Amino acid sequence: ALLTWFSTTQTTRAMPWRKPFAPSQQRAYEVWISEIMLQQTRVATVVNYWTAWMAAFPTLEALAGAGPDAVLAAWRGLGYYGRARRVHAAARVCVGMGGVPGTVAALMGVPGIGRYTAGAVAAIVFGRVAAMVDGNVLRVLSRQMGVCGDVKERRVVEAVWAAAEGLVRSVAGGEEGERPGLWGQALMELGSTVCTPTPRCGACPVTASCRVYQEGCTLAAGGVLETGDVEECGLCAPLEGDAERETAKPKHAAEQDTSHFFAAPSGGTAPTPDARTLEIIVNHARKFPLKKPKKKVREEETLVCAIRAPDGRYLIHRRPEKGMLAGLWEFPSRVLAASNDSAAGARRAGAAAYVSGLVSGAVKGGAPRGKRKREAGPRHVGELGSIPWLFSHLKLTMHVHLFEVGHVDGAGSESPTSRWASPEDIEGESMGTGMRKCWTLIKEA
Repeated sequence: ALLTWFSTTQTTRAMPWRKPFAPSQQRAYEVWISEIMLQQTRVATVVNYWTAWMAAFPTLEALAGAGPDAVLAAWRGLGYYGRARRVHAAARVCVGMGGVPGTVAALMGVPGIGRYTAGAVAAIVFGRVAAMVDGNVLRVLSRQMGVCGDVKERRVVEAVWAAAEGLVRSVAGGEEGERPGLWGQALMELGSTVCTPTPRCGACPVTASCRVYQEGCTLAAGGVLETGDVEECGLCAPLEGDAERETAKPKHAAEQDTSHFFAAPSGGTAPTPDARTLEIIVNHARKFPLKKPKKKVREEETLVCAIRAPDGRYLIHRRPEKGMLAGLWEFPSRVLAASNDSAAGARRAGAAAYVSGLVSGAVKGGAPRGKRKREAGPRHVGELGSIPWLFSHLKLTMHVHLFEVGHVDGAGSESPTSRWASPEDIEGESMGTGMRKCWTLIKEA
């Protein structure tokens, strides 16, 4: 049922990396890049980036031979820049191996390629009987099996992977070829378009095998769910308001036979539920998988200091090679450590002190003797505004300040991690999207 549905929907969303089954190194490279880009990023966004990437680095060898700055520039705007650095390093490893490996084990031996990506490339490109479990598949299979567990817990993830591996073996019949890749893509497509966090259960092609759907039908009919003792399951948490649900004891989710999942209904086409029933089914399905309360995002304020030289250049710094936004360029920045520093006056004083210490050598060292006293410190032009920016783990507020200096000692102020750059150079540099918004304020000042 699922493959039949996918055969009619796989071209609905235009994805240039989806092509007929034809194992090749070029195809492996294309699928690999698409899978890396699709992590944490929507398909609609990835399409243009993937197309531009392939124009810039059309082959694995072209990517491996590119410089780090060129790779980061091509990735600019996609976020999670560690992905770009890892895929670049992995490309060089693959070239040394003679190409992209064709098995899950060999792919996982390449630094930067994990379990999911290895399964996707092995199945889609090389036809291996391999599972691929991303966030969408975790959600689909959790609902199919009725597992109300936290998909961030290892035991829950392993149970879903075990089910996915059993499914692909059953679907492929032990034979390599096109079918394993189609099956994996169908699961991901279902999770991305139908079995979403708020699912469209009325449009789902596999409700006949979905335990959560059947439970929703039972609830809509006024029945009591038979889910057994949660403690016996070992994977599920009790659903809120469902204390009466401890009756029969089903098999542990990890022990269930996966052969019936996604099977065609044995009794013909099931009746279409009415609006009330469908609403109850959807509300029940939304509880799966379990959603743990998110941790409060840490808040932080930062002074972003643009320092402009008389010739219009600005001082920029490269971030460390490890950590958040690693290797990207930015304007000199300092975190406000104390809450009382966030007042406007304190921000100005803090920014001035930071910039004075930062540029003292580069600005004063080469100034003509008669001008040193007059040009002893940078001039604070003003605070240009504040830019809020949200990372997955951090809510950042960037207070943008502009300073001007009267002289720059070019000989002593250039290094691999610090330099004076023209506005044209800055436009082409690899910067985070938040810092790029700061630049918009600066160049308009």
